[in-house]
Amino acid sequence: MSKPKKSVKLVPMRSEDIEKLQRVCESLGMPFRELISMLANKGGELVLLSNGKLDEVIVLLKALKGFSRLGFTLFPCSILNKVTEASGDFVEEMKRLGKMVGAIYAMNEYASPEELRGVVSMLFLDASQVSVRMEKEKLRIAVAVPGRSEDTIKLSISFLDGFLEELGYTKDNEDVNSGLVILDYIKR
Repeated sequence: MSKPKKSVKLVPMRSEDIEKLQRVCESLGMPFRELISMLANKGGELVLLSNGKLDEVIVLLKALKGFSRLGFTLFPCSILNKVTEASGDFVEEMKRLGKMVGAIYAMNEYASPEELRGVVSMLFLDASQVSVRMEKEKLRIAVAVPGRSEDTIKLSISFLDGFLEELGYTKDNEDVNSGLVILDYIKR
């Protein structure tokens, strides 16, 4: 009895995508066929897990990687609430940290709405909804964070204020109302 032959399917791709993947292969020291197979396998899972919103996953991972390089780590929201209540006022320290991260983003010219959304999503990982809208000189951020204490919301806002200050923004309005945060900034 002979083994059934594996079928091979040809999938057309843009030449610039192939060139990009070849550069990735060279950088990682990985065979091209192995990379394509891995991308098809893991990429399918990622598309399902993200409901087809891969761009959101990419900006979040970019922000997470940037934050981890600066020594940040993730905490469960319940622990974060208790720590801030027990430890007093960290607001100025968070603003200073935000300025440091903002300076790095400013140097690398990472200021698109997608990249800002990644930072906001990192600051509010427990958010059920994050919206970043940029129109000319105005920036509006809306976040729904029902599980957070007001103190931890203020910490994240303070970080964001420092971060955006380094990118040339000044806060115009802040509205925090039972887990809903709306922030307006204006470009200087």
